Amino acid sequence: MKRTVSGAMLVLLLLIMLELVLYLQPAQRSTVHSVSSIMSLDGDYIGFYWDTACTKEVTSVDWQQLTPGRMATKTLYCRNVGAVSVVFFGFGTIDWGPPEASGFISSSCYYENVILKPNDVIQVNLTLAVSLSIVGTNITGFSFNYIPNTLYATDLDFNGDGQISGRDLSIMLTSFGSHPGDSRWNPIADIVADNKIDVKDLQLLLRYYGKTV
Repeated sequence: MKRTVSGAMLVLLLLIMLELVLYLQPAQRSTVHSVSSIMSLDGDYIGFYWDTACTKEVTSVDWQQLTPGRMATKTLYCRNVGAVSVVFFGFGTIDWGPPEASGFISSSCYYENVILKPNDVIQVNLTLAVSLSIVGTNITGFSFNYIPNTLYATDLDFNGDGQISGRDLSIMLTSFGSHPGDSRWNPIADIVADNKIDVKDLQLLLRYYGKTV
């Protein structure tokens, strides 16, 4: 009996061949090198380390050679080195060099939403992805600085009862959408301190909802 190749199978074979061509194409396999630093904050109440025992401090991250279209991950450990409870909610990035590199690179951070009491440690997975569109540009390397996003845990406890609860959520919702000068404006609900109370503040509050500070 004569065998025939179905249309679906033919499409699948073509897709596989296209993927192989893209994978082997020299221009697509070029790499870029990146080094990033972690900037310390006023007070230095959190630290970042390469090991769970927190003996090897992280001051910079060498991402080495990154292939466009791919991503790389580094595992760090965040420790509360201060005397009060804090929350860590990711990193911001600044000081890109060259500045246009930020349009081709994306950084993300994965961590457990917990309140860090003094000496508590959490694992942080830091990911960097390079867009395929960087191919053909003059960018062969780049650098930038990470800024840890942190708050005192008490900053989320608006009414000061020791717990992030419905009472705090009510305060947030009452002032939601307001700006300085509005009659509903309440600066304690502006968690991210950007002079507006919006979804970023609400999401951050909900991440730690129900926790004790």
